[in-house]
Amino acid sequence: MKAAIARLMTGIWTIFLFTASAAIVVAPSATLAQEAGDELSSLHQRIETTIGESRKLDKLIKEADGDLRTMLERRLEEKQLQIVDDINELSEKIIKEEAAGKDLTKMRKVMTEYLQRLMPAFQKVIARENKKVISLLSGDPPEDLRAAMSREIAMNKAMTTLVDWYSDYHLSTGNLDAFGIDATKDREYLDTEVSNFAELLADTIDFTSQELDDAGTCSRSRRTTRICRPERS
Repeated sequence: MKAAIARLMTGIWTIFLFTASAAIVVAPSATLAQEAGDELSSLHQRIETTIGESRKLDKLIKEADGDLRTMLERRLEEKQLQIVDDINELSEKIIKEEAAGKDLTKMRKVMTEYLQRLMPAFQKVIARENKKVISLLSGDPPEDLRAAMSREIAMNKAMTTLVDWYSDYHLSTGNLDAFGIDATKDREYLDTEVSNFAELLADTIDFTSQELDDAGTCSRSRRTTRICRPERS
């Protein structure tokens, strides 16, 4: 117990030091800030800060294990989602400002670079999330009803995360178009991934249903939530 608490405190202290060091960021250039204005400049700076934090987290994860690694991986996922949301938000704001007649040449260049770097990173994250689902599907059968339900919860979370990433990817392809970047390959990739996801989803539903049936008697509520009770003798 003491060892577990010590590991947790080490993890918290590591994250604290990481957060403190990541708080020191380089502000956007004066010309870029002047062109973009406070709102766009602030969003741009937040993206740069979060990218820096993500890189440091990635390095920490490679050296960590156990509970600390899990904690850091969860934090990295949050940072990655924040980067995607902020980049898409900045894209939409730039498009809106330009439509109103504002010249954002420098910021558009920055945004184009972001989007071109974002899509390959997207694909790595999606591949990582797919591996999580496959790992759950290929694991040893649960020993009892509680273990089966626990794995179903983990499976549902993993699948929901994948859907979120696909949704963000789709949104980003639209921003590629708006910035004059060819998104043909990205759309082909997404079409293939969504098709594979549909098959994976069907396998997951069959898999979890069978596990729960094996562990107990299952029925469905009107909202399709499985309600399981052990079989009575």
